[in-house]
Amino acid sequence: MSASGQTRTAIVTGASSGIGQTLAGHLLDRGFRVAGFARWRNVPPPARSGFEPVTVDLSDPGAIEPALQTVLAGFDQQLDLLVNAAGFGRFPPHRHLDPVVLASMVSVNLTAPMVLCGLCLPALEARQGRMVNIASVTARHLGKRGAAYAATKAGLLHFSRNLFEEVRKSGVSVSTLIPDLTATPFYDNLDFAPAPDPEASVDLQAMRQALDAILDAPRGTVIEEITLRPSRLLIEKRPASPKR
Repeated sequence: MSASGQTRTAIVTGASSGIGQTLAGHLLDRGFRVAGFARWRNVPPPARSGFEPVTVDLSDPGAIEPALQTVLAGFDQQLDLLVNAAGFGRFPPHRHLDPVVLASMVSVNLTAPMVLCGLCLPALEARQGRMVNIASVTARHLGKRGAAYAATKAGLLHFSRNLFEEVRKSGVSVSTLIPDLTATPFYDNLDFAPAPDPEASVDLQAMRQALDAILDAPRGTVIEEITLRPSRLLIEKRPASPKR
């Protein structure tokens, strides 16, 4: 509940798995009413009070606004938090990256968050709400693979920084979580993953705690960025079976 006694509301993208699923569940634990955006393909939505699954393909920018308007109508135009957690990556040599996959990755990882941030701003401004975008450590560190994926996450980070400067007078905060390797289904269709060692990936509990730090910061203080990295770099190679 908010200080006014009203139930706080949140939209979380990528809510069907991984970091998005984790943060959506955590927000429910905190008493939020949560709309979870995802394709919900072969994944049953959680049967939890306060959770509303929203079926939307974020690779289609035109599908976002109708889904959002339905959610905001159900929330009586009240929105306290937007978490952009949806994303996927493909990491072949760039010359071998399928242009259709590239376009989808840009749409999901960068275009969709930018569209949602813009469309949600009026409702967030009315509540002096928060935006939290999930980037990646690849936005800051150079690697030998995944140039396009890194570019989408660097774009999201730079967008978040600039958007905060644009909207800060309205009372809306913009924060970015920047995780390194995290053991989620993100790696299911890739030829590498964090090693099973618990010190080789960011613990999802740390992601929950990072979100708490952003949400619980005193009014007037914005935690702009939090980077989370495992203490050890241990990567496991394995066969890939890409589906996208």
